[in-house]
Amino acid sequence: MWAFFAVSRSGCYAFVHRPGRPEKEAALAERIAQQQERSFRTYGYRQMWLWLKSQNIFRNPKTVLRIMKKYDLLSEIRRRRKWTQM
Repeated sequence: MWAFFAVSRSGCYAFVHRPGRPEKEAALAERIAQQQERSFRTYGYRQMWLWLKSQNIFRNPKTVLRIMKKYDLLSEIRRRRKWTQM
């Protein structure tokens, strides 16, 4: 079977016998979701990174962006209204 999928024999057995791992960032995603609800979905990843830093949770901004994309927590983009002259 491993020859058909072009993977090593040890890699195949390691995958089969690997225990299910819990999501590492699920707790962080929950905190981000709660803050997004409080801010009415206006915080982007940069503002969320600063908020996490103020809560003594130190993560890379790219990690925060990846988690927010994965759990669909990105902010809603506000568009400018078009004003017309009467």
